[in-house]
Amino acid sequence: MTTDTIFQELRAAREAKGLTIGDISKQTLINERFLEALERGDTTILPAAYVRAFLRAFATSVDLDPAYVMRRYEGGKPGVPAATPPPAAELAATSAPESSVEQKTQPPFWSHSWVRSVGTTLVVLGGIGIIAYFARQSGDEQPQEIPFGTMVQENTARLSPPDTTRGTVLPQAFSTRDSLVLRGNTIDSVWVQISVDALPPTEHLFPPTSGRTWKARDRFMITLGNAGGISFRLNGRDLGTFGKRGAVLRDIEITRENLKSPVQIEQQP
Repeated sequence: MTTDTIFQELRAAREAKGLTIGDISKQTLINERFLEALERGDTTILPAAYVRAFLRAFATSVDLDPAYVMRRYEGGKPGVPAATPPPAAELAATSAPESSVEQKTQPPFWSHSWVRSVGTTLVVLGGIGIIAYFARQSGDEQPQEIPFGTMVQENTARLSPPDTTRGTVLPQAFSTRDSLVLRGNTIDSVWVQISVDALPPTEHLFPPTSGRTWKARDRFMITLGNAGGISFRLNGRDLGTFGKRGAVLRDIEITRENLKSPVQIEQQP
């Protein structure tokens, strides 16, 4: 059995409930581009941890058991036995004891829509939080990871003056001659891996219309998923986007030389 089977089952469950990709996106806070890719069985668009988190969220939104979906997903990989759906009689027995007629007719707590929405959000935020935690353990001075749910409302108390618009002027804290300040503003969901000077790289998943600022002494090294979904400014200079939407670009080096000349991007397949 291949993993395509579970992706097709997710799509069938969505269509059976009369939901669109847009409906699932609103419930799970996941960009429609990633949901469409999952239904096609394309798991190469994101790191494995994000794929698992998004699959759980998708399953919950269409009333499939997330644990069952994950067993099917893992079962499609070489060397892992495929999972089978639990018998209907067994599910009925676990959800409603025979000794109580009222318990048989009362819907379970987790079937309420608001419970599924809260659970989905916690699963997505929890997965991203775990990745951010382990990324910080590899270096004491790495840039701080911003959780997915609070990306749009950054903590303005840490910046002076507040950094709330695209292409904002540089705060005074970044005004020393030896500092480089890189600002990114998104127009679509973007995955960014960035290394500051000699520090280990960190990974970020940004939603549309969000922004983030990094500072360095000598250079930034960037890898982008969906390169056309984010534009950059370096010390106030507009660098624009580095590629087309949907393109994956690796090892883009940003240094002080980019203040004098455009960034040279090697075309990648």
